[in-house]
Amino acid sequence: MPSGLATLALVFALAAAAPAAARPPTVADLARDPKPWADRTVRLEGLVVYEFEHLAIYPSHADFCAGRNGFGVNWGKDILPIRDSRRLAVVRGRVHVPEDSNVREISNAFPEEHLEDVRVMGWLSDPLPKCRSRGSEP
Repeated sequence: MPSGLATLALVFALAAAAPAAARPPTVADLARDPKPWADRTVRLEGLVVYEFEHLAIYPSHADFCAGRNGFGVNWGKDILPIRDSRRLAVVRGRVHVPEDSNVREISNAFPEEHLEDVRVMGWLSDPLPKCRSRGSEP
């Protein structure tokens, strides 16, 4: 019979080897590679940005200001009030990844890989301030 330490090591080894889709994704996971979660409904926590050319969710305010790790959001007909932009929130939506990854859709609003059918489940903050990094907005 394995010792408690050996059992714990086995649990960690199995968790590390588990496919990405077996655990809930983060915004950064989707930004890096959304394919493991294609056509799945996911729950994310992050910074909702609903502004011209920035319809996305980011892991944090710092990521938004640095212009990294954002994942596009297609809000469809559910237009958010501009006052709700740049707020931390919990959202739920379906990950859209086109079947032919060689075909690139052109859009200023959101990329071909994005969240669809998105609903804000709850707000986690008031609107956050404008970015101060590099003296300009992303």
